Amino acid sequence: MRPSIADLIGIKYKQNGKSKTEGFDCYEFVREVERRYGHTMPEVCYEGSFAKAFRDSSECVVTGSKLRRTGSPNFGDIILFLDGNGNGIHIGVWLDDGRFAHCDKEGSHVSRLSTYTSWSTWRFYTW
Repeated sequence: MRPSIADLIGIKYKQNGKSKTEGFDCYEFVREVERRYGHTMPEVCYEGSFAKAFRDSSECVVTGSKLRRTGSPNFGDIILFLDGNGNGIHIGVWLDDGRFAHCDKEGSHVSRLSTYTSWSTWRFYTW
């Protein structure tokens, strides 16, 4: 049975926010969702930036576990959005049928990948 994340939808965005009451940034939102799925993600992966953990590598070491790239995401996998240089700039959680949950300036919500055009390149990672 999948843990529910319904209570996380509608939380306000706050840069460096780490809780439902103060708000989340994109990484901390994903951290909370992944915690509910039984995965431990550190406060930051490397050098103070989650994006550096995914940069130039097909794997990300996250506290003893490895995330690996996948072309076929499943519910709960991570979606990483990239800038024109291939650097991670936003992160979310894959749901199903082209939908993902994330937290951006509008707060935490569900978006459809095909219509979410702020970032045109993405990668999926699975545990």
